[in-house]
Amino acid sequence: MDLEMELQHKGKDDFIPRDYQLTIMEIGIKRNSIIFLPTGTGKTLIAVMILKRLAEPLQRPLSQGGKVSVMLVNTVALVDQQSKYLKALTDQDVAAYSGDMNVDYWSDSTWRDQLEHNQVLVMTTQILVNILQRSLLSLNDVNLLIFDECHNGVDDHPMTQVMSYYPNLRDPPRVIGLSATLLNRKCTPAEVLKEVSVLERTFHSKVVTVTDLECLTG
Repeated sequence: MDLEMELQHKGKDDFIPRDYQLTIMEIGIKRNSIIFLPTGTGKTLIAVMILKRLAEPLQRPLSQGGKVSVMLVNTVALVDQQSKYLKALTDQDVAAYSGDMNVDYWSDSTWRDQLEHNQVLVMTTQILVNILQRSLLSLNDVNLLIFDECHNGVDDHPMTQVMSYYPNLRDPPRVIGLSATLLNRKCTPAEVLKEVSVLERTFHSKVVTVTDLECLTG
């Protein structure tokens, strides 16, 4: 049973994080990180633990100087899946947004109402790009930005478009990337380190992983 399924089975109050999850969580709280772990080892759970530790600014709405946390995913199915995880694991107000909700046609006032009354936003990445372009939200108003499957963030992908705003922020969010692969194309051994370095620069982050497989299976 992988850790996400284990969590759903036990419930949030009974789940005990493993040592490697706690270690990576502490690193992610202190600095931008790309969490590189195999599928089924609880990357999402680590991101949620970070979210909960950094949740104090979420207690106030944007209009009162508060912030929101944002999780970005690549498909409608993942919007549904990850928003359910977040709702199960946290006490925050979690909202999910995907293209099938016709959000591209929402008025500015509708979006501002959504941003004002929700604390954690799960959406496909292009939706955030559109929100930023319409100046409905600034990344200065985000305390935590989670990129699911961040290895997709190459070339002109929406993830790279989001991160293009990052260098000019006065109060940038903590960035957490999640990946089981790091690379989204075939590379020669000589190219691997270069590709990883590009990914780290894109997300202003450093890769964090576990080298001892026994930590993951024990």
